[in-house]
Amino acid sequence: MLVFFFLSVVVCLVFAFFLVLGIRAVWPLTKMGIVGSPDKIIKPVPTRTTIAELSKKLNSENIILASLSISSAPGVFVGVVQDGPTVYFSDSTDSLWQVDFLARVLSRTTVDNKKPKVVDLTSARPIVKF
Repeated sequence: MLVFFFLSVVVCLVFAFFLVLGIRAVWPLTKMGIVGSPDKIIKPVPTRTTIAELSKKLNSENIILASLSISSAPGVFVGVVQDGPTVYFSDSTDSLWQVDFLARVLSRTTVDNKKPKVVDLTSARPIVKF
């Protein structure tokens, strides 16, 4: 009888331990409004990128474009970086991500002392051609 009592106490302590761990993992999410608030949005619906928005973000990153225009392909913008590559932007991908990726490519990417000629940001996996 005493064994069952101690066994039930151990089971209750283990349950309480995992309960506390679960609460500690979820509690910060409630402060951010992700869990426990049905009126909060977890991830907003993405909006289409416009040329004006893209141009503004490129200027904020000090990336100077010789030209930026709408391509004949649907949902694609074509930009030519001054003294740099031709860049294909997507209107369905986050413009901040595209500009950040382009800035990293322009500052870090060289192969055999060659700079990129084309940067394609229209797909999930960007393509850099030399």
